[in-house]
Amino acid sequence: MKIMFYDLLKKLNAGEGRIDIMHIGDDYGTQNGTLLSVPMWRKYIEPRLRKIIEVSKFYGAKVMLHSCGSVREIIPDLIRVGIDILDVVQPEPKGMDLKELKSDFGDEIVYHGTISVAGTLTRGCAGEVMEEVKRIISIMAPGGGFVLAPTHTILPETPLENIIALYETGYKYGKCK
Repeated sequence: MKIMFYDLLKKLNAGEGRIDIMHIGDDYGTQNGTLLSVPMWRKYIEPRLRKIIEVSKFYGAKVMLHSCGSVREIIPDLIRVGIDILDVVQPEPKGMDLKELKSDFGDEIVYHGTISVAGTLTRGCAGEVMEEVKRIISIMAPGGGFVLAPTHTILPETPLENIIALYETGYKYGKCK
């Protein structure tokens, strides 16, 4: 841990204040809940995560955390320790209902993702993708704090017309007003 932490310090220092976002990643969730119990997460993960966040914020960077899966139970903890952006926000796992997430924490954290690479984007048609993108924008965009994006790397079997539909619809309906 010391070497990794020292490397982080060197990189942030070398950025001379020009690093806007520190993107870190660790999967804390499964499809049904967190990998560790919340008390175990707080005991073993949170202290180390807090150090990385403190250093990042010292250098003026926002902190974006990648975690797949159901992390609903630890979102209050993530906010408390200073996570600014939660990436990738998969809508399928238990507890990750977009309306509830937006209502409960939408003014405290930025959500990044929500367009499932395992669902409509890969398996639907372009029209279904357009409707899904519009639906998600209507839920997540009001009040800000949302970055429309796929929930992970777009799969090779995803139809090109679906990818185009995602970005064209996002561009058309997702602009800040």
